[in-house]
Amino acid sequence: MQLLIGLIYFGAAFTKMHTDGFVSGDQIRFWLLTNVNNANPIGEVLAMFPEFIVAMSHIALVWQVVFLFLSWRGPGRTIILSLGTMFHLSTVWLLGLHIFPPIMILSYVAWLNEKDVHRLRHWLQHRMSDQRIQQIQ
Repeated sequence: MQLLIGLIYFGAAFTKMHTDGFVSGDQIRFWLLTNVNNANPIGEVLAMFPEFIVAMSHIALVWQVVFLFLSWRGPGRTIILSLGTMFHLSTVWLLGLHIFPPIMILSYVAWLNEKDVHRLRHWLQHRMSDQRIQQIQ
């Protein structure tokens, strides 16, 4: 599953490299401005900064090429998966995507091992107990 997701990212990067308008930022600017998917007010504001859009286009390409290698094993895996989760959550507000981000975030479960699941469960239990205490007070 990890290999499949990594190859999907790599294939997306390869396609974007050969798509007129992606590296120049034109394609992303269009998606920031359109409400085809859903409203995206933050994206409309960011569309006013072309240098930022071009930089993010290049960062997206690099991300999609190196994702599989950086997320495969080791301590960088947690950082990469966290950054990927934040990126996909940001596409809700920037591009108005509502279906794709949860699918990609859930696909990151393929990278979790037993230790990660225990750590995540402990963190969620701790957060939920903190919320219950705040509700009681």
